[in-house]
Amino acid sequence: MLNDRDDPILDVCPILDVCLEETLGGERPPDLSARILAAWHNSQQSGPQPHAAANGQHANGVAAAPTIAFRPIPINAPRQTVGAETVNAPAVVARLPAETSGWQLARLPMAVAAGLLLAVGGVWFFGRQASEPNAGPLAAAGQTANKQASAEQPAAGKNAAEEFAHQHALTTKATVKERENEASKSETTRAVNRPEAAVADNAVAGNKDNKPAPADAVAQTAKRTSDRPIAHRQGADAPRSPGRDRATDLSVDANSVASASPLTAVSASATSDKEITDYINRMLRARWQEAGVRPSPAATDAEWCRRVFLDLIGRIPTIAELEAYLVDNARDKRARLVDELLSGDGYAQAYAHHWTAIWTTTLVGRNGGMEPNSPVNREGLQQYLRRSFLHNKPYDRLVYELISAEGSNRPGEDDFNGAVNFVIDNLQENAATATAKTAQLFLGLQIQCTQCHNHPFNEWQQNRFWELNAFFRQARAVREMQGGQLKLVRLVDEDFAGEGASPDLDEAEIYYEQRNGLMQAAYPVFIDGTELDRSGFVSDVDRREELARLVVRSDEFGLALVNRMWAHCFGHGFTKPYDDLGPHNPPSHPELLARLGREFAAHGHDLKRLLRWIALSEAYSLSSKYGSKFGNAADDPATGSTPLFSHFYLRQMTAEQLYDSLLAATEAQATLGDYEQQQRIKDEWLKQFAITFGTDENNEATTFDGTIAQALMMMNGELTRQATRIESDSFLGRMARQGSNSNPIPRLYLAALGRRPSRAELQLANGLLASRDGNAATVLEDVWWALLNSNEFILNH
Repeated sequence: MLNDRDDPILDVCPILDVCLEETLGGERPPDLSARILAAWHNSQQSGPQPHAAANGQHANGVAAAPTIAFRPIPINAPRQTVGAETVNAPAVVARLPAETSGWQLARLPMAVAAGLLLAVGGVWFFGRQASEPNAGPLAAAGQTANKQASAEQPAAGKNAAEEFAHQHALTTKATVKERENEASKSETTRAVNRPEAAVADNAVAGNKDNKPAPADAVAQTAKRTSDRPIAHRQGADAPRSPGRDRATDLSVDANSVASASPLTAVSASATSDKEITDYINRMLRARWQEAGVRPSPAATDAEWCRRVFLDLIGRIPTIAELEAYLVDNARDKRARLVDELLSGDGYAQAYAHHWTAIWTTTLVGRNGGMEPNSPVNREGLQQYLRRSFLHNKPYDRLVYELISAEGSNRPGEDDFNGAVNFVIDNLQENAATATAKTAQLFLGLQIQCTQCHNHPFNEWQQNRFWELNAFFRQARAVREMQGGQLKLVRLVDEDFAGEGASPDLDEAEIYYEQRNGLMQAAYPVFIDGTELDRSGFVSDVDRREELARLVVRSDEFGLALVNRMWAHCFGHGFTKPYDDLGPHNPPSHPELLARLGREFAAHGHDLKRLLRWIALSEAYSLSSKYGSKFGNAADDPATGSTPLFSHFYLRQMTAEQLYDSLLAATEAQATLGDYEQQQRIKDEWLKQFAITFGTDENNEATTFDGTIAQALMMMNGELTRQATRIESDSFLGRMARQGSNSNPIPRLYLAALGRRPSRAELQLANGLLASRDGNAATVLEDVWWALLNSNEFILNH
């Protein structure tokens, strides 16, 4: 057993507990400290201690910094009040946080008059929604702002969730009818003379018992069903090239997404950001009153600043950024910080890098493109996403390009198009994965289980999965090898002859097996019932391109994105899981979700604007402390209750946030080379967090959840070792040099946790300094190591 006095971790382990208790009060998430400490002790028994020093050398082999003497911080000094915070006298560096009893609690529920106003607003909201079917994002650019205001009062006897499903069904039916009328008008005459189609290599070999009998000829015969709606298709003479920008082809369709969506999102709504944020606040407050809960007190400026940096640009603020915000006394400083993070020149790259990381993982996983000879070119996808986010490309345009893209996945090629990597990564098993992921990511529909049977909890039938799958059957991933290694993959669309024993490009069907063993034919039909021309000729109908149009014009499209972004900022969406919408899983706040979906479309599918609405809402500004003394103990989604958003929900950083926050805290970003080099180093580090499950979608678990392997990596990994070294040009080295004039401990707390140390933490630091005979360098290393491995550092709170 280790001797207590020889184990330096025993001196700093109380800091791990005090950090969390100081921020969270009496409420704690599952404690990771015990696992971290246990893992640390196990590693110490078989290896050198990371912070032990002998003969002037540290365990990592770096020469110990010269001993720097600084005086312990007096913790009983006189105190003075500055604004709302109580701090020590000028001679003392540390500031003590205000006591819980000093916080201003949220106001009581709304008065009767406000309730009447809300009721009137509800009548207006539901009346407009029922009377005006949502024409989808493509039509939004041509509508007046009044169309975005709200809907008809729910029918008597229906709750909010039922009304949401009812209204959604009405608008879907109206939209389907509108599209059918439009399609019938745009139907063009098929070209009579068409080159004969050779039998495709990928046509199904052999004949199932219940498939059409073989035919003697391969010649195509026209089999047109006239009584079904047919989506618009390109003319037969439309020029095509593998690497073209699909957006340029949209000019042939007056309702195309490209014609309504330039590179930068444009709003067609007169509704202001403040009006939308006020609406969010009213709807949430009404729900708090209905549920009998009170909101938690407001978060401190430091807490709010830290969380908004994490959510918008993926890292904690630096000391300089945090201090600049704290000394700002302007009333609108929160709005100005949000605008700066989203649109300021100084944060444009950070914003793009953060959302590129999120969507790269979302689209191809954390390991996508990392394996040898992987068909995915990760750098190509990242380049495409980074440029899209730098220019604030509208979300509908982004998704359209991801679904319909053609070209090479490798940067530097003449037909390079990084967007192709999403479809390329999911074409296995006849594009079953592409079908499931497209529905889940962009429509909020989890339909993967309906490959084999009808959905057990909703109305989704097996045939609908394969009808959606038929949209991908023209897509081909053509591999180009060089020296036995995969050089690139080119995504193209080719004529599809169907899976019947007799190829028929006029009726290019696919087959799926039902539960009773019988084979059933399927043709491309979208989730709202819109059928595509059954032709397999790309010149007649480009199935993926039509699918991209249908997706971004669907009613589910905006709702799915709003729910995803809400979950990103709060840790919980309006449904659980956030990417599973439908009548079987009613949202917690149906009116709010529906309104935000419409406003998102009306404001040009502007991702930054949506984030602004959420980040400036009252719920986002609340403290993470909650419980019976705050009046909201019942609002705990971790126990299975419906989220009410009466406090900020604790959650662990993502692995990407953890990595970038470590760099920000240690100021190490500038030493890692250019962007490509930084990204490669980061991707290698992140591979430690990906655990792949053997599901139909080959899913990954990518959360930093404090497993033993992750804890050891945090404690003794290369990044942590570099961060806790005292060298002349390191962060700790600069802190040590400042120790001759003042105690640097408070600045370590600011850098890691975004706050000053508490009285108890100062007392611990002073005791640690005394136990090391005034050796400040060793104390700084150990305190810094403890802070970076504390629960408070890895939590977004």
